[in-house]
Amino acid sequence: MKKNFKLLMLIVVIIAVIGGSVVAYDLLKEKAQMNLDNEILKEEGQNDNGQDSVDNNDGKKTDGDEDSDNQYIDFSMEDYEGNTIKLSDKVGKPIIINFWASWCPPCKQEMPYFNEMYQRYGEDIEFIMVDLVGSRNETVEDGKSFIEEAGYEFPVYFDVDQEGSNAYYITSMPTTIIIDEDGRIIEEANGMISKYRLKSYIDMIY
Repeated sequence: MKKNFKLLMLIVVIIAVIGGSVVAYDLLKEKAQMNLDNEILKEEGQNDNGQDSVDNNDGKKTDGDEDSDNQYIDFSMEDYEGNTIKLSDKVGKPIIINFWASWCPPCKQEMPYFNEMYQRYGEDIEFIMVDLVGSRNETVEDGKSFIEEAGYEFPVYFDVDQEGSNAYYITSMPTTIIIDEDGRIIEEANGMISKYRLKSYIDMIY
């Protein structure tokens, strides 16, 4: 009887330890995600882990600057087939612009989130993934090779004349700009964003 009681108590203790470990793991995992998001949201000191600087831009716009009327700034770019496309051609739907380059590690890290959201919302939201051609010798071929090897499905455009980077004063990558269906800039994010942050932007415009 005593042996059975001791065995029962041992089983109870083991179950309690395992249960406590699972809860602790979940809490630590949640805290780690929150810490990651907090790091991503920092506006200052992000170049060490969330941004890469761009060396071909003369703009002097700083984080948080916006045009007084918050209206989008039009610019031309090339699509995957080499056709000239203007941002104004896309206005009428909500728009998400992401400036990136194939040499930019933070850009690569967040791209799966954009691809996932494009697959879910691509019919209702314009995803404009703009490769900053010319930044650190980035070429159209570099951008295409990276996209094709990764198998991403979102539309890719090329800022071959730096019109986009100059229009939006892009000095670091990645940079994401959120525009509503009326052409108003709702948000601008400098540095890598999490999937949860990207979804929160989508909720603002859709």
